[in-house]
Amino acid sequence: DSKYSNIKIDKIEKLKVDSKYDKFIIGSVSDFNLETAYTDVKIDKLNRRFIANDFKYCKLNISEVATNFSEIKISAAYSGLNIGLTKNHNFKANLSTRYGKIRTSNITFNNVSFKGEDSIVGTAGNNNNPSATVDISASYGDIVFK
Repeated sequence: DSKYSNIKIDKIEKLKVDSKYDKFIIGSVSDFNLETAYTDVKIDKLNRRFIANDFKYCKLNISEVATNFSEIKISAAYSGLNIGLTKNHNFKANLSTRYGKIRTSNITFNNVSFKGEDSIVGTAGNNNNPSATVDISASYGDIVFK
């Protein structure tokens, strides 16, 4: 558990945190499981997995995601999500927002179904059956891939 902390980590394999009012600056992380509110999270490189089931009033900036990552799963409210996914990544996508926008940069999606203008379900990249998944739901915040 953490509250009102500034946490800087150069490199870590696994991190599980319940946090409020914190600031995380992480160079490289393989597996990050986070429940938080009112927290800024900056990750230079995500290697494998990022899970945030309760992400409220936060900012997330993941500069780079390894092309062989396995999972990004986020349930967010009132949060800005900037994630370094590009056209070089292959993943199954389930993206939805309420009162926000989805910006996917130059990523090509295949086998897409839209459940309204605020969601995308499909696969990204060249592989028709990728093992990696990106499952993000956001209320009152944007999902941005860069």
